[in-house]
Amino acid sequence: MLVFTFLVFIRIKFKSRVKQKLLFFFLFSTMLVSSQDEDFRWWNDIHDWDGVTPWNSYINVAPGTMGPNALPVPEMRNGFLDTFYTASISGEMHLAENEFVANAYIEANIPIKNAVSMQVTWYPYEYFITDTTVRDFRAARTKEAKGSATGDLYIATVIPIVQNHAKWPDILIGINFIITPKKCQLGSSLSILITASDFV
Repeated sequence: MLVFTFLVFIRIKFKSRVKQKLLFFFLFSTMLVSSQDEDFRWWNDIHDWDGVTPWNSYINVAPGTMGPNALPVPEMRNGFLDTFYTASISGEMHLAENEFVANAYIEANIPIKNAVSMQVTWYPYEYFITDTTVRDFRAARTKEAKGSATGDLYIATVIPIVQNHAKWPDILIGINFIITPKKCQLGSSLSILITASDFV
């Protein structure tokens, strides 16, 4: 698979609350998802739907069986609390046999009183084209095997537990939330990052 990334990175220390609020507005205002009624009889026939089981239980949720933006691997943080407001916007393109995906990617770091950091990542728009073999293998419900989608929103709250201690490494605890826009589902996870940076 070939991956092309185009990145715009902004690192700003805001001096006013207005600019902070504008960043929040920019990140969350475009999460509008439209739904359309569609006839899925073709999908029911291909997958022998029993008329009772939810259609998404037919999806094989496993690495290598879904699209390139499904099941993302969380980014490893460096163990330090970032006190700058940062935002990055990038475009990515994935090329594989019988599949083309182009998407936008937004990432932001929002420090809160230099004590906690909120990190937001989101795929606001994804355009995809596959053939019908890939569509049916994934149990996708896009009849034309092409279309667009809005990805999940990932929010991580990073809290320092130990910072700049003479005898201990820096330790952060991360509380991560996943919000699926189409169904407004909320998931969560807990992670602990220990770094030995500058630790002797």
